[in-house]
Amino acid sequence: PATPDSGGDTPTPAAGSGGGGGIVPIIGTTFTTGSAKVRLSGDVSLDKELQMSGGTGIGGAASLVYGGEEWALMIGLAVDEESGFALTGPITTGGSHNDGLCTFEITRNDANGLAGRIRCLNTGGIQGATVHDDVDVDIEFTAGN
Repeated sequence: PATPDSGGDTPTPAAGSGGGGGIVPIIGTTFTTGSAKVRLSGDVSLDKELQMSGGTGIGGAASLVYGGEEWALMIGLAVDEESGFALTGPITTGGSHNDGLCTFEITRNDANGLAGRIRCLNTGGIQGATVHDDVDVDIEFTAGN
């Protein structure tokens, strides 16, 4: 997985499997409010905030969807399974804690909502017909009910 460097701004590779991506059981609820701040750097550049379309926490896992017609971000969080994300739009990229490039951190997980951060290095991406090998991802998300 990737971990923040001493400056806290850029993820750097670290040893270990991440054991479920560091995800604790997610509270069971329906998420209706929230947003995701998506920042891409490297071969492509993007700084975009997407509003929540909806989400569900059930059985300790969560599925969250942000965006609309042009951009869509899907986040799947699970304790003992693979946690991952997919961003689709003019730039498409994705990653998981099992690929050794991403970390998933939950910063809030209570009756009032869910929040966290996903950070990845060199996930790769596609923009039009161009394939990019060096795409770094930083996503901060919130989900409320």
